[in-house]
Amino acid sequence: MRMGYSSSVSIVPGLILSILSLFAPLKGQAEKNPRNPYNFGGISFQSHDFPVEERTGLELSPKQGFNVDSRVLLEFDLSFYRNDIMGYIFRMHSSKKSYDLIFLPRVRGEHSASIQLIADGSETHLKFNLPDYSLLRNNWNTLRLVFDKKSEWISMELNGQIKREEGLFYPDADKINICFGKNTNERFKALDVPGMVVRNIKISTPDKKIDAFWPLIERKGDTAEDIISHRTAQACYPKWLIESHYQWQLRTTRKDADYLPGIAFSSGLSNVFVVNRNKLLRFDLLRLKWTTDAYPQDLGINEKAIYSYYAPQRKQLLAYDYRMGPVAEYNPKTLSWSKINALTGMTSHWHHLQFYDSASDRLYALGGYGMYRFNNTLLSFQLGEKNWKKFPLKGDLMEPRSLSSLTHYKDQKYLVFGGIGNQTGRQELGVENFYDLYVLDLSDSTMRRLWSRPELADNFVAAHSLILSEDKQSLYALCYKYQKQNSALSLLKIDIQTGENKVISDSIPYPFKDVRSSADLFFHTKTSEFVAVVRDNVEKNNSEVKIYTLTYPAVPLPPVLQAGTNTKKLWWPYVVLLLTGGALIFIKKRKQTNISKELITLPSTAKKDSGTNFQEKKDTPDDMSDSSAINPVPPAPSEVFAQKKLPEKNYIRLFGKFEVVNRNGEDISKNFTPKIRQLFLLILLYPYTHRRGINSNRLTSIIWPGSTTQEAKNTRSISIRRLRLLLKELDFANIQFEDNQWHVEFSGEIYCDFKEFLDIRSSLDKSPNELAPIRKLVGIAQRGQLALIENEWFDDLKEFVSSDIIRILDGFVEQLNVQQYAHEVIEIGDAIFNLDPLEDTALRIKMQALLSLNKHSTAHALYNKFAQKYYKLFDENYPMTFQEMIRNKIDTPE
Repeated sequence: MRMGYSSSVSIVPGLILSILSLFAPLKGQAEKNPRNPYNFGGISFQSHDFPVEERTGLELSPKQGFNVDSRVLLEFDLSFYRNDIMGYIFRMHSSKKSYDLIFLPRVRGEHSASIQLIADGSETHLKFNLPDYSLLRNNWNTLRLVFDKKSEWISMELNGQIKREEGLFYPDADKINICFGKNTNERFKALDVPGMVVRNIKISTPDKKIDAFWPLIERKGDTAEDIISHRTAQACYPKWLIESHYQWQLRTTRKDADYLPGIAFSSGLSNVFVVNRNKLLRFDLLRLKWTTDAYPQDLGINEKAIYSYYAPQRKQLLAYDYRMGPVAEYNPKTLSWSKINALTGMTSHWHHLQFYDSASDRLYALGGYGMYRFNNTLLSFQLGEKNWKKFPLKGDLMEPRSLSSLTHYKDQKYLVFGGIGNQTGRQELGVENFYDLYVLDLSDSTMRRLWSRPELADNFVAAHSLILSEDKQSLYALCYKYQKQNSALSLLKIDIQTGENKVISDSIPYPFKDVRSSADLFFHTKTSEFVAVVRDNVEKNNSEVKIYTLTYPAVPLPPVLQAGTNTKKLWWPYVVLLLTGGALIFIKKRKQTNISKELITLPSTAKKDSGTNFQEKKDTPDDMSDSSAINPVPPAPSEVFAQKKLPEKNYIRLFGKFEVVNRNGEDISKNFTPKIRQLFLLILLYPYTHRRGINSNRLTSIIWPGSTTQEAKNTRSISIRRLRLLLKELDFANIQFEDNQWHVEFSGEIYCDFKEFLDIRSSLDKSPNELAPIRKLVGIAQRGQLALIENEWFDDLKEFVSSDIIRILDGFVEQLNVQQYAHEVIEIGDAIFNLDPLEDTALRIKMQALLSLNKHSTAHALYNKFAQKYYKLFDENYPMTFQEMIRNKIDTPE
């Protein structure tokens, strides 16, 4: 997890691992990102909406500048919140010359916006067009520029596309300055600032070692720290973005809605719909603007509530009377609805759940309340008919209730969570809260209860819609206390398997007035934002609609922050955890870490338009009552970390070597040609770093760069077909293409060591000191690094997977009594060395174990061998002598 930190905080290398162990109970609080832990930050640049003196600038090293010997690599992530303003993304200059990266908006006659490098006032061919989707809010572009002083060329890379131009002289001085946005230097003044957001700025040396890194995760102030070399960047009028990941942002308020209008959402159209009797209000989440469509004639619903739903598969907006009358369909061309003949009388379906099932082409309504009774009836409506019909259910029928929540799970399955009601449905017999989860399967008309948790003292319910993570392990719910009129909405994350939950956002004021108010939660795929829509009846005939957004991933803060909460005491453990976690990846292996060509992008939904599915890594809650988190049970000395034997057939091995054995026990690895193997590995491994499958364009850009669109399509189609034929020789492995994304699907009895590695990580998130997964992880590490294609993308992945394993194993060793379990520690150290023969962590823990066994000469020999390898690779002495390591308790340098 990343949070903001003061620029005065510095990392003490020798304390990194020990500090991490102090805050082990906090593990699991963060959204996981194994590739780049700094995906929460950024600085938003105030642009032409502000006076010149209040526009944003960021100078990276105003006091020192940067020394230039031969080559400089500059890399950063760039996003736009406006696409209509020209300006300087950055200006790099010496005392006499400058190089400017300019954003050029689309103008008449141009097909798209673009970015272009200007060399000392002259245009270059280093120009990239920006497709419309890359200009959407929270959509990140990775830029990488290489300035070669000796050979006089510059290359620019945008999202994997590279251009290079010769004969461009680098600034003639040996020192340069780099300023993003507004530059107040008298000679190189730049006042035009685009509407942009920048994060993760890296400067690297010629051999790609990261020399400076600004993640830009500050919360306040006008300075930002380089966590590698501790340079201080100076900002003017910055807007730090980290708070957008835990504070809901009010986007709009509309006060002219009907008494109880319907609310619906389409992620594909980027619209929130407010359905009134005489007009349709549409809020565009991209442009942040309202549109009003007046109907030629009244919708046909009287003064009471309207229920509405957008069916993405039909691309159809639906509405019906709160008394469960016929369902009307909206025609956007004529701005009219098919007529509703409103019914009369009372209803027993207030606060029911409604959803559309594409397989049966029906709208459904479940549960609800009215006439002092709760119900658990499932009604269905076939579009084009006149009446709702009862849909009989069998299995674990849920108790009568209202105020439940629902999301689509897969196929015709839906998850139903919580609500209020009782066993009989009769209100006079009392009302209880339900904290349970059901699977509703329309294919066989059954309901099955997954779990039920005890009623809480501080009861809550959730808004109508749940958000389901792509890995189908977690639910996100917008929760509130229904017993209070002045309530508040907060985002809650729920583990589907256990029901464990935690609050991961601040709160939204919610004046709950029973049927006169409503709240719903959606997920907007194009901008990677949670969307909360709150409706409140403020007058006799009018309601107020407020729309809030929260940037994904959400950052948890314990507890939920209300007005007047003192946040200072809540932040400091997260600050320490953030710095130490980031240090493990970006500082600990500084001499060996290459600048990453491709950073993590934010996730998008897996199901178009539904607003209910998006991708993420499983983040399981902590069991704070588990005493093993503080005092882990060590392995028995007689138990050895033996390498797990591979099955005799039907397996895929990636660690140590690439090996595929079919269902008959035949090794078919040789049938995977280099291109087919590269294709398979990309589809299999891409979700590990991106939390989503890989699309066809990305596949093509990596495997078949330079091909025409038609050539790439034909080659890709043939290669996918060949890969599928190979996988048919195994049981339970297949390539799937869903929602424009490729992924590998495993089911049943097939073994893949990389999948086992992911399962181990998930298990250790829940129980970080459990012995069984540690044994399995050591067995995987004993095989060696991932055996991947020689490619920069795969090289980076291999490095991060190895770092991930090393981090876990080292954290486990930190909890052991090394003297008592020295032999086990030595085996863990050997396993780490097998991943990286120059890994400081392995040297430290093996020396600790050997010294505890009084094997000083062996420890000294180990150190000498390590130091010799270090000198041979880096042409310099290892920075700590054997005596210094002993004196400093074997804390290796970072």
